[in-house]
Amino acid sequence: MPLKEIVEKAEKEIGGKVVWMGECDDRWVLGFDFEENTLSSIVWCCYKATGEIGYFFPPDEPGLLKSAKSVNLPI
Repeated sequence: MPLKEIVEKAEKEIGGKVVWMGECDDRWVLGFDFEENTLSSIVWCCYKATGEIGYFFPPDEPGLLKSAKSVNLPI
């Protein structure tokens, strides 16, 4: 699934605007505008294999966010 479609799908399903994306082994990590300057216990993502929008809890997958490589948002 192209990055542009992932962003559009995530914004439609979750609401808000995607302002950051990171790539991990099995998923794209998504940061939304409504999360800026807040503390959240979940992180939104899109699973590469299925295109499903979901979330995960960083304590359940230590190191995942640290391994995420920032990618440019599609135009």
